[in-house]
Amino acid sequence: MHQVQKNHKSWVIAGTVFAIVGAILFFRAFYGMDTTDETFYLATAKRFHDGDLLFRNDWNSAQTFGLLLVPFYRLYVSVVGNNEGIILCMRSCFVILAVFVAGFTYKVLYRYTKIFSASLWAALCILVYARGNIITCSYYSLGFYSFLLSILWWMDAGEEGKKRWKLFRMIPLIMMVTKLSVENFSPIFTN
Repeated sequence: MHQVQKNHKSWVIAGTVFAIVGAILFFRAFYGMDTTDETFYLATAKRFHDGDLLFRNDWNSAQTFGLLLVPFYRLYVSVVGNNEGIILCMRSCFVILAVFVAGFTYKVLYRYTKIFSASLWAALCILVYARGNIITCSYYSLGFYSFLLSILWWMDAGEEGKKRWKLFRMIPLIMMVTKLSVENFSPIFTN
């Protein structure tokens, strides 16, 4: 009974910390303007939405990431009517995703280690980390989160679950090999 109360207390504390840090990140998301890559991600999705073709109208190898954002772009435009405010929406979605990944990281690490402070600090590092301080769904952040989640889901699965996850463990490797081959051989795919 004491262990159940301790687990419940640690979840309440961790949840409160994640809520506070998530609120700070959400507040921060509405300030600042990134003049480098942030607009590039959604501009690539807009290109595909407007009819551009992969490796036909642009040779940039990073454009493959834009395909992942096309469903988000189409949904946003269909709801709002235009793309005004889409960057702030993407930032908000990133904060929600970061809180989810941090919470899941805490859950798995705490289950394995039973060390509250180490699990919480590791999860907080995941929560506040954004490569290049670009607080949006970039190819860096989504690649990092998908790789981390695939490892954590595998760790969280039991022995029976690990057998079912064999294919999903290969996804980050497949993504890495695909990304490298597309970068190195993209001129082959274009005219």
